Amino acid sequence: MNKLILLWKFMKGYRLLYIGAVVSIGLATLFSTIIPLVIRTIIDSIIGSKPMEIPQWAISYINTIGGRETLVRNLWICGLVIVILTALSGVFLYLKGKWTAVASESIARNIRDNLFGHLQELTYDEHVKAKTGDLVQRCTSDVDTVRRFLAVQFVEIGRALFMVSMVCWIMFSLDVKLALVSMTIIPIIFTFAFIFFVKMKNVFQKFDEAEGKVTTILQENLTGARVVRAFARQSYEVDKFEEKNLEFRNLGYKMMRLFAFYWSSSDMLCLLQIGAILVLGSYWAVSGRISIGTLMVFTTYEGMLLWPVRQMGQILTDMGKSFVSAGRIQEILDIPGEAMDADGLKPHIKGDIEFRNVSFSYGEGSELLKDISFSVRRGQTVSVMGPTGSGKTTLVNLLLRLYDYNKGSIKIDG
Repeated sequence: MNKLILLWKFMKGYRLLYIGAVVSIGLATLFSTIIPLVIRTIIDSIIGSKPMEIPQWAISYINTIGGRETLVRNLWICGLVIVILTALSGVFLYLKGKWTAVASESIARNIRDNLFGHLQELTYDEHVKAKTGDLVQRCTSDVDTVRRFLAVQFVEIGRALFMVSMVCWIMFSLDVKLALVSMTIIPIIFTFAFIFFVKMKNVFQKFDEAEGKVTTILQENLTGARVVRAFARQSYEVDKFEEKNLEFRNLGYKMMRLFAFYWSSSDMLCLLQIGAILVLGSYWAVSGRISIGTLMVFTTYEGMLLWPVRQMGQILTDMGKSFVSAGRIQEILDIPGEAMDADGLKPHIKGDIEFRNVSFSYGEGSELLKDISFSVRRGQTVSVMGPTGSGKTTLVNLLLRLYDYNKGSIKIDG
């Protein structure tokens, strides 16, 4: 639930576009579900002789243009109705695609802007401890994962709900027994999709972290190539990269195996269900229990019902990926920024420096600097000497206030 709230927060400013996209996909689904009913009426009541089972206003309109006989002589009118319904469905699908694309790209831009701005406000210590490659991966791949989910799968949840509810209602109104048979496999697919979602979410989190490690090694070696060569550490770095790259490859391969197993198994279940409806429906149509038009509607609706349910596995998987990526993004945004004094003084600096009883430690460890006192006059050159780790660089960092000292004072020009 927290991750859903997080995604909802990211969508601030573009929620109306998503509401419009959901309404559009609902209307597109409505028009697409009407088309099989129109074809059923053509087969059973226009080409055939069964009474029309359509709304009264539609019957009244048909009577005004000459009744059933006119439609029999002009079947192109029925074809035109199907074309118009298809065109309307296409228009609303276009609006859905446009609005989700605009919203998702704008949201991704805002997330990247917020991340980059927040990174500029982090303390120097946070940048020292952070792995640059991992930060790059969070600002690029993780943002793109969230963008893809918001662009494609987020609205598809609404489409699946609309499709299942409309199709189930129509199927039960036509024939209860055949509708029950049509839904036999749906609970199994739902369960299968949920298990797939749980497993894929765990694997993707490890995959995402492995990608960050590979990116970090690449970044460190590209920026530190001179040091690697100076110490002849090429072989060591190659071995280290191969180890992380192999881990990354194996996790990606595991994801692909899960995908292959889910899609192949769900395809088999869906096709078996469609085959069962086709065989049973054909038998009932031959025996006169249902009409040919009703059989056509059920075979069409069965595909419209099963594929969105099957697609829930992909939707849940992408949602799990986006939850992982959104959490990794939020981890950066939750890091406290450096306290900036906007009203600080900006005096003219002459250059006299004084350290008085300065003590400093990194974290909770022992003090690296203890009661350090010295002064440097303007124009004076002072050399600070000592072994590695004695605090030479730390002195300069304290002077630049990259770190704050624990005790004492540092003064410029008194």
